[in-house]
Amino acid sequence: MKAVNRSVRQRVMRRAAAASRVADAALSINTLAGFADQSSWPVHCLNQAQKSAMSNISRAVADRAPAPSTEVPEAAFKQLLRRGPGYLAGPGSLAAYRRGCVSLPTGQGVACKLESVLSGDERDAVINFEAKMMLSDEEIAGARQCVEAPGCFFDPVLAL
Repeated sequence: MKAVNRSVRQRVMRRAAAASRVADAALSINTLAGFADQSSWPVHCLNQAQKSAMSNISRAVADRAPAPSTEVPEAAFKQLLRRGPGYLAGPGSLAAYRRGCVSLPTGQGVACKLESVLSGDERDAVINFEAKMMLSDEEIAGARQCVEAPGCFFDPVLAL
């Protein structure tokens, strides 16, 4: 395996993992059906029903996302960057925002003013946010003196 390039190794490993998952699924189905003795199982499909069942299992395994423990950082990054066919993609897939594809609630009426539903200190903080929440010029200058300039941070995971 070391003589072939990385993409070939990855493809071979993916196919081997998929074949293992198909074999595990068939083992589970046979065991649940009461056929626990593996020595009596046929090596190849004997009829069309078995071929169809194995085809369905293989397709289900292929459609399933890889297990998180086997996901390498490069594959996870590719999954995040993958572009699907809009919002028709399966659950958990990413898609670009399209206004017509998003269902928005109806009958919400007009938005209310926040200060009309608050009381006490919360209402005062919203109405006078400049004085209550923002620092004065002197406080900003004092805060800048106390804080060190940010250093360069490099995530060790990205160093690979």
